Amino acid sequence: MLYQFLLQGSTSLMVPTLMRDLCINLTEIGFLSSAFFYPYILLQIPSGFIIDKIGPKKTLFIGALILGLSTLGFAFSEGFATANISRIIMGIASAPGVACAMYLAARWFPKRFTIVAGLIEMMGMLGGAAGDYFLEHAINGYGWRTAMIICAVIGLVLAALILIFVKGNTHECCESQKQDNCQTHTLKHFVTLLKNSDVWRYSLFGGLIFTIISAFASLWSIGFIQVLYPEQSSHASHATALIFIGAAFGAASSGWLANKIRCIHVMQLFSVLALISFIIILYIAIPFYLGNILLFLLGFGSGAYILPFASIEKLSHPDAQGMAMGFTNMVIIGLGGPILQPLIGWILSWYQSAYQCNANTLGGFQTALLPILIGLIIAVILSFIPAKSANVCNTSL
Repeated sequence: MLYQFLLQGSTSLMVPTLMRDLCINLTEIGFLSSAFFYPYILLQIPSGFIIDKIGPKKTLFIGALILGLSTLGFAFSEGFATANISRIIMGIASAPGVACAMYLAARWFPKRFTIVAGLIEMMGMLGGAAGDYFLEHAINGYGWRTAMIICAVIGLVLAALILIFVKGNTHECCESQKQDNCQTHTLKHFVTLLKNSDVWRYSLFGGLIFTIISAFASLWSIGFIQVLYPEQSSHASHATALIFIGAAFGAASSGWLANKIRCIHVMQLFSVLALISFIIILYIAIPFYLGNILLFLLGFGSGAYILPFASIEKLSHPDAQGMAMGFTNMVIIGLGGPILQPLIGWILSWYQSAYQCNANTLGGFQTALLPILIGLIIAVILSFIPAKSANVCNTSL
């Protein structure tokens, strides 16, 4: 997951050079970044089904291998089309990652799933933070193509390590697997899960609050910070890293708190914190050091996106747990990457044209980032709606 998060947000560090080398505009940058997410989202449920059928080891190995090779393809891209295709394949290969991790956590640590899920996501977010720090230095020092080649090699090494160290077929497939109708049982339990309105509410909450990461921190935050603090533009990537670091600790903390107090209260507390932090960052002029603190708090509040995984895991049947985790991740990722990333890019381009600006402005970003703000408001509202499944999110997990 650390490797996946590093790659999915890597385009935010290369915006000027990608625009120059691939001859593309801001809208196309948004589509290039979001190209990773389209197949990633569409394949969440199928990848969950594959995990339920063949187990996590084979799934992870194949995914890591293809991810490394497609990253290599991206490094040698000469135009928008080839870069886009490479990003699409990267998204396909990454699809089973989160579902595999959550599946293994549910199987190996059923009583501590929420805490373990938080720690898993913490590692993923630290990958995003590391990407903003180490990848930036690699890009500045060697160029974006060489940096991507290095990432590709890491992916191939990771595939080899999975093959060596991950236990084979550790999943316990449904007991009916010995029968020919195991597939029917899995799909039946999954369809039953989807009929529960709380499943959709939890997933939507997670998706809306995760837009802080998937739409803001993963692509547009660096440009926004450079406009907001032009004298500190060289530190914009470091400030963005604070969002990922905050999300890492927020994910772990929300998982721990959900085991101590009512889960719904954790969702309310963290979503309100994220909303207030984002409003201040977006509309109130504050010194750079206070902005850094608020960026950390913004990320910390967004860490509550892991709670839907825990809630839906409690609602799902063991035979369809892989598909349940895949569905949850599909909704959480789907709102930010493929929808808001290009939408924000389009609004920025429209603003430049409408107001005859030659570059991005604070007003442009304040307008373009409104969809994220509206989403956070909806997330807060969702957290205060009573759950029908009282035994899940109205209690500690």
